[in-house]
Amino acid sequence: MAGSKVEGSNDSRPMQSRVGRKSAVREAWEEAGIEVQIDRDLGNFEEKRPPKTSKDRSRYYFFQGTVLNELAEWPESHKRERGWFTYAQALEVLATRPELQEALNRSNMKRT
Repeated sequence: MAGSKVEGSNDSRPMQSRVGRKSAVREAWEEAGIEVQIDRDLGNFEEKRPPKTSKDRSRYYFFQGTVLNELAEWPESHKRERGWFTYAQALEVLATRPELQEALNRSNMKRT
């Protein structure tokens, strides 16, 4: 599952989906060091955590993808650790992020 964050956007038109897909591919490479093919749109969700500095909420666009390549080095490898999880493990790791759990639940990831 790959996600992209669009600050303060409430628009889910097809153009947003195309832009979101490109952003999700870029974010997957930057943050996890993986090259992905986007398979399906999982929808968009408003940030559930309280805003840090402004009243505007971020809106996240989520996509399900297939990993094509796992890179040894990537732009944010110095500050992020890549991990692979089962569905149950992912639900547990995302316990404090209901919007991320909702995106996961919309995926067709194997539940066992």
